Amino acid sequence: NTFGMANGHAKLNASFTPLFSRLKSGPISVISQSGGVSHLIAYQALDERVGLGKVIGLGNRCNVDFADLLPYLTGDEETGIIVLFVEGQDDPRVLLSEIRKTAPHKPVVAMKAGQSAESARAARSHTGSLAGRYEIFEAALRQAGAIVSQDPGELLDIAKILTILKPAKGKNIAVMSFQAGPGILLTDAVVRNGLSMAVLSKRTQGRINRLLPPFTIRTNPVDMAFARNEEAFEDTVRCLLDDRKVDALIVFLLHHPFMTPKRIAGPLLRQKQKSEKPIVLCANSPRGFIEDEVAELESRGIPVYPLPERAVRALKGLFEYGEIREKGTG
Repeated sequence: NTFGMANGHAKLNASFTPLFSRLKSGPISVISQSGGVSHLIAYQALDERVGLGKVIGLGNRCNVDFADLLPYLTGDEETGIIVLFVEGQDDPRVLLSEIRKTAPHKPVVAMKAGQSAESARAARSHTGSLAGRYEIFEAALRQAGAIVSQDPGELLDIAKILTILKPAKGKNIAVMSFQAGPGILLTDAVVRNGLSMAVLSKRTQGRINRLLPPFTIRTNPVDMAFARNEEAFEDTVRCLLDDRKVDALIVFLLHHPFMTPKRIAGPLLRQKQKSEKPIVLCANSPRGFIEDEVAELESRGIPVYPLPERAVRALKGLFEYGEIREKGTG
């Protein structure tokens, strides 16, 4: 009861989905009890040019289980991040033990299905798995060192940021936006996801007040709609990254003929070289306009997401893995 598997590095597609032969190879490996969810992740990866290594369907786990594959992927040089989609386990302790061994070395991003009684019954019918009470399973996954996700798209978003940026610590976020509305949405997403909007120091606030005109939002989130030029944009980025109260920066950009990711790429990349703090770009555009620019930025260390919630959840995952690495899980 499985769709099979694919290995992008080996150019092997042992599945019944021809499209998997088009997958870009990369450091993210996926183990899933659900073939359908494997495809949700893989199709998103195809659409957004995210590299996958191994994509493995376990089905009803008749002879191979998560605990069998985790040690293999932990030692696999082609795998940097492991994504798990779990419907249920007859003996979760074995899986949790293997996650605990893996997490200090490689990020494990996991999603547990069966969050309601109704879906838990469906999971048991689907793969013969005991779903168990979701809250207990989620807490056990976190305790073992997994980063827990709530939907398949978030699984890939978190995995992607971990391929681009080093694990980070903190929770205080600065937001810059060329449009006020998305900046406010980002603020809501930051707070909703348990992070904090950074309170800027007096020195930083004074510098930004001199850079930007008074008829815009100059606190956090910073509205860049009336920035005079790219130099003012770069100076604002520098001010925020220099502030000790800021742990990461999210920049929102709505595509416009006069403003594209390419135009702000130089300032962002220059400031990235001077700071170890994560910079995430949230860039929204109709399909077919900015994909190459996004690929260039991501290849140079700036992850890009199209929507505020996705950017914030990915950054939260990066911080969570930083805490996991710092605490250890042994």
